[in-house]
Amino acid sequence: MPFGDIGVVEAASYDGVTVGLRVNESIHAPLLCVANVFDLASDDLSLPGNVNE
Repeated sequence: MPFGDIGVVEAASYDGVTVGLRVNESIHAPLLCVANVFDLASDDLSLPGNVNE
């Protein structure tokens, strides 16, 4: 799938997160929610990861 503006991705930062998810299975309002956060890679959501070419 082509992406129109790679500059947005190159400027992105991320943090590794382990979470528990809850699914609302309603056909009229499907929804995926974060129910629990178990671990953060940086311990403080400082977004240390970067996307580079």
